[in-house]
Amino acid sequence: MAKVLQDYTKQGKPRKWGVRKAQSRQYATRLYTIANRDGNPTMKKKAGRVWACGDILEFGRSLDDGGKVLLHAYFCHDRFCALCQWRRMLKMSYQTTKTIEQALIERPTSRVIFLTLTIKNCKGTALKQTVSALNKAARKLLMYKRVKKNVIGWVKSIEVTVNRDDDTYHPHIHILLQLASTYFKNKGEYLTHKDWQALWSKAMKVDYEPMVSVEAVKARNGKDSINASVSELAKYQTKATQYLSLDVDQDVKIIDMLRTQLRGNRMLAYGGMLKDIHNKLFEQEDEATEDLVGVTGNERVDPKAGAIIAQWNAKYQNYVIVETGKELSIGRKD
Repeated sequence: MAKVLQDYTKQGKPRKWGVRKAQSRQYATRLYTIANRDGNPTMKKKAGRVWACGDILEFGRSLDDGGKVLLHAYFCHDRFCALCQWRRMLKMSYQTTKTIEQALIERPTSRVIFLTLTIKNCKGTALKQTVSALNKAARKLLMYKRVKKNVIGWVKSIEVTVNRDDDTYHPHIHILLQLASTYFKNKGEYLTHKDWQALWSKAMKVDYEPMVSVEAVKARNGKDSINASVSELAKYQTKATQYLSLDVDQDVKIIDMLRTQLRGNRMLAYGGMLKDIHNKLFEQEDEATEDLVGVTGNERVDPKAGAIIAQWNAKYQNYVIVETGKELSIGRKD
């Protein structure tokens, strides 16, 4: 019987390679449907790249904890491929966490809050325009005097959810703000939930009260915990479950809309001190060619442990181990 790949995080949680690969294959079938419908050879090639994404994975063993370390894999880099989304999210989470940790070292008295800014749902054909308006309003919000005077740096991302029942889209913004300690200490500096809501309504130029969430990143177990907020910030622009279902026709319509309307939209953006620190710590990469293999820094690999090769198996709908002990390849490769 085939041995299924088992891979765990340092916290002991399973990495769901098989689930994401299955979603990637399902997404590829939707792209094939679009290609055949439109007679589009370019789309057919894209579908083929997604279909082959992550077919074979080569792992080494970590010198630190003996866990698996991905060394080689082919990733298609499609924005909506579940495998690539996941690897990109891991990378962004790692980089954002390191950036904020460094910022808190340099400004130890500063505080961090997490904002979620929303707007009413829009039709798919208005999604691009709505996302553009959201970005413009977020920049305006950060420039308001009551906000700007306390902001040290920020990280911003956009998430889009889909309402299949009424065929609408819900773009919203997550912003992690690093603020001067005076924001919480000086009279008149602190902004209440109502204040944030009013400022966001003003920035968006809407005649209703949009939903706004404001959360302070609080201490946990004696340490500043930013992991939950960073995970929310760096998660997928649109989760695969939003555009993959048993309804092929609706899936194709949604995928068509998302690919068209979100083309060229940046998933994550930094500003202020956090931008400066991120630029110093990490190289800027293009989404179409970025490294999705080494996503969490340079983990040390045991050269004597040999490689573990896993291959996607359609029968098991999972990865199975096909070879172990092979001599490690030199250097990582995506």
